[in-house]
Parts: sequence; structure tokens; C-alpha cells
Amino acid sequence: MTGEISKHTITVLVILTVIISFLGTWTVMNAVSEVPTDNGDGVNNANPANLAGKVSLNVEPNEPVAIGSGQVSLGIN
Repeated sequence: MTGEISKHTITVLVILTVIISFLGTWTVMNAVSEVPTDNGDGVNNANPANLAGKVSLNVEPNEPVAIGSGQVSLGIN
């Protein structure tokens, strides 16, 4: 043995890596698509097209602050 890995071994390892990566991604995507979701009205829906949301942001006047400092607050109802 010369201590080098043959091109055949590298090819097999790359192919196995791609297959395992594909199967892992497919498994996770399958599992995520089957998770029930709650849209706030107590009804669970697995279809993301049925979900809706509303976000509002109110900016209120405050005391002047130095540039680069300040505070941000966000409320989600």
C-alpha cells in the first residue's frame, strides 16, 4: 500500500454522500409537510395556504438619542 486512496474509493464515497444527503433532505421535508399547524382559531391545518397573519408596526416619537444607540420593541398580537 502506498497510503493513497484510489479514485474508485473517492467516487464511491462521493456517491454515497449525495445519496445520504438526498434521503435526509427528503425525509425532513416529508416530516415537515405532515406537521399540523394552528392558525389561531383553534383549527389545525396542515396546508400552509390556509394560514394567514397580520403584523403591524407603530413608530412613536421618543426622546432624541445619539446616533448608533436606541431601543426597538416589537409586539405581536
